[in-house]
Amino acid sequence: MKLQTNYPLLGYLEEINDKVRKSRLKDPTFSDYGEEMGVLCDYFRVNRFQAAFLAVLFDKGHDGEKVGFDDIVRHLDCSALRLLKFQDDIAELEERNFIGQNKSTVGFRRGRRVPMFRLNSELLEAVLKNKPMPVLLKETYEDIMDVLGTVADLVYEDGLDEIDLLFAARDLVTDNLEFSLLRHVQDLRLPLDEQFILLVLFWSAITGEGSRNLNRLVRDVHGNSSENIKCRRGFISGKNRLMKLELVKTNGADFFDDIEIMLSSKGKKLLKEHGVNIMGATRRGDVIRTNDIICRKLFFDEETNRQLSLLEQSLHEEQLKKIRTRLKQQGLGEGIATLFYGVPGTGKTEMAKQLARSTGRNIMKVEISKTKSMWYGESEKIIKRVFSDYADFTEDCEQLPILLFNEADAVFSKRQSISHSNVVKTENAIQNIILEELENFKGILIATTNLQDNLDAAFERRFLFKVQFRKPDVTNRARIWQSKLQSLTKENARKLASQFDFSGGEIDNIVRKWEIHSVVNGEADVFKTILRFCEEEKLGEKRRSIGFGR
Repeated sequence: MKLQTNYPLLGYLEEINDKVRKSRLKDPTFSDYGEEMGVLCDYFRVNRFQAAFLAVLFDKGHDGEKVGFDDIVRHLDCSALRLLKFQDDIAELEERNFIGQNKSTVGFRRGRRVPMFRLNSELLEAVLKNKPMPVLLKETYEDIMDVLGTVADLVYEDGLDEIDLLFAARDLVTDNLEFSLLRHVQDLRLPLDEQFILLVLFWSAITGEGSRNLNRLVRDVHGNSSENIKCRRGFISGKNRLMKLELVKTNGADFFDDIEIMLSSKGKKLLKEHGVNIMGATRRGDVIRTNDIICRKLFFDEETNRQLSLLEQSLHEEQLKKIRTRLKQQGLGEGIATLFYGVPGTGKTEMAKQLARSTGRNIMKVEISKTKSMWYGESEKIIKRVFSDYADFTEDCEQLPILLFNEADAVFSKRQSISHSNVVKTENAIQNIILEELENFKGILIATTNLQDNLDAAFERRFLFKVQFRKPDVTNRARIWQSKLQSLTKENARKLASQFDFSGGEIDNIVRKWEIHSVVNGEADVFKTILRFCEEEKLGEKRRSIGFGR
């Protein structure tokens, strides 16, 4: 029977849906369903039950959402057993891509129970617009990250019990073996729960989350069953397959609920070998590439220059290799940890960049203040991830990069006594984590802080170099003025340096203001304009005058 173009498909579906509901599936032949049934069978090229089942799905799932098996049973007011008699017909609809094509939908394949159904989006659109029957192709994944993201989202699917969850994850692997990573995972022949956990940890590494709470992750898989305890014990004891393969690791927390699980370096390497990038520092925008650093002339007192010269020489590649070899032979730590401390605006951060530029090293920059989360326990997790991200970053760099802890005042100050405050507990925990990491640190760390007298003694011992940055004296201030504004005469630069006790950072602010002024208003008397800007600096506060009158 040909489709009547003046009668929408939805009308036929409505008629069949009403009839199948009234019959409660008691007539397996669907013999009294009239011409509407014939039209739908011809349009979809399906048998009578399949046409009736699609009519029900269009009624319940016309918005593209999943329809539960139990929802259909209630809709038809029949027993589940009566509907299960047609499971082969439903499975055929899935194989022909009518249903079950959306990425997280679980189907009847391999003889399993189907808790959810979802109409193919192309089929849904064709019917709603009364268009000809489309060719239904199997929905495929364009990227391995889509597959892993779908696996990770399975825990949020309604109606999935433990078995459905694990089989759904397994099917996502076996149905997408065109991706080499999934072929590798299948070849590992892991228990299904460990396979699922590995895939979720892949996703956590890719997105930058890093680790998962072991207790919560296992509960997502096994609920509160005995398998939950068995699974957790396998990770804690190190006796399950994933731990023996050294693809994952735990943080060794003292309390059961605090244990975090994450990919090991071997697990991260596996991702990279299969072309999957990890969301570490290189993708968060925290990296400063050595080629992007502009050369700047900095001016310091003689003692600071002496210390910086030794540090710079030590960081040149050939020298650093010799130093690390010597330290290792002596049983000493191989890492080079340096503290730049002093008043704000004295060039600590800029000097770290210039050292990176002159020695050909990239920088992974960490703003410590941003790692302090309002949620107790999250800050510690973030700090640990900083060091693991740095370890990953070193593998992507030709030379050992610099880990720059910028403005780290809060974590380097003297630890506070025992307190019930979560803030104090968090700060002390962060300090302990950094101290532990520095014990075995093998990279290059530069930390900047404005602290001068309140530095925790434990941190003092961890830093090989401790360089103090003082406010520039008159001579160096004059040099800074001239290096920033070459149109200034030596005499005027000296006058500014003598009258205003500015730091290098404050001079930078004034020079930027001058550049804006010259663009907007054109060139003016540079000395008079700069003199006025100096007097306006720091919200009009009159600066200390040293011998030079107006």
